[in-house]
Order: sequence, then C-alpha cells, then structure tokens
Amino acid sequence: MDFINFIFTYNQENVNLSKINIFLMAQFDLYLIIISTILLLMYILVYSNIVYLYCYIIIKTKEKLKSKNKNTIKNLILMKEIQDELDKEMENSLINESLIKN
Repeated sequence: MDFINFIFTYNQENVNLSKINIFLMAQFDLYLIIISTILLLMYILVYSNIVYLYCYIIIKTKEKLKSKNKNTIKNLILMKEIQDELDKEMENSLINESLIKN
C-alpha cells in the first residue's frame, strides 16, 4: 500500500488573516444585546399603550359623530322654524286674499 505524502507549508500571513478578534466579536455581541433590549422595551411600551390609543381613537370618532349629529339637528330645527314661518305667511296671505274678495 502506497502512502501519499503531502507537504504543508506554513505561512504566517495566512494564519494571521484567519484569526478572529475576540474583542470585536464581544463588542458586536454587546451591540446586539443593547439593540434587542431597546426593541423589547419599545414593544412593551407600544403594547401596553395600544389600549389607551385605541380608546382615544374611539372617543374622538364618537365625539365627531356626536358633533355632526348635533349640527344636523340644529339644521333640522332651523328648517322646521323656516317652514313654520312660511306656512304662517301662506295662511295669512290666503286669509287676506279671501277677505279682499269678499
């Protein structure tokens, strides 16, 4: 059985290129932990306040609807008053005309 011999050459530059800087990796991990913590806090804040935001939106829409209905009722009352005035004027004019003819 023949054995194949390989000759490995040791090049220090290649070894230096493959080294991992542990301090840079630790700094990267620290950044990941900080970003994750900030995102978690933002999620908790949004999730805890979403109920209040939803209630605020519902209250505002109901107030707008109430204001709109109030304005509609005012307009209808005004139209009713105008209609009553017109009816009175028509009635008076008919009475006056009937009196004039007689």
